[in-house]
Amino acid sequence: MLIGCLVFLGILVLITEFLNKNPSRFDHFGDISVILCVSIGIILFFVRKARFAKKMQLVNEEPDFSKKLNLFREAIIISFALIEGPALFSGIMYFVTGNQWLIGVCLIILAQFDTVRLSQDVI
Repeated sequence: MLIGCLVFLGILVLITEFLNKNPSRFDHFGDISVILCVSIGIILFFVRKARFAKKMQLVNEEPDFSKKLNLFREAIIISFALIEGPALFSGIMYFVTGNQWLIGVCLIILAQFDTVRLSQDVI
């Protein structure tokens, strides 16, 4: 998921900056889009943390190890999707507006992938 987001962002930067193939520039939406992308990222960060904590309670209560792993995989997939959504939205808003701050916002959101780690304590 992380590699796909980075490749998608790289393609958008390549198209927008180096090939000058941006179909439309909505420069007046640049500042609004940064605020919108940051707020969506922050909101979904807390939603992701809460959902992951609730799912991990279910995982810890499950006695069967295979079901426990399936529940953990489900929690990780949902958690990664809640990270990937705002990152892709930031990339698309960068493509639409051309505001380069959105690249940084996207990369900061993608840095959240590093916060979800599998360890023995978790399972």
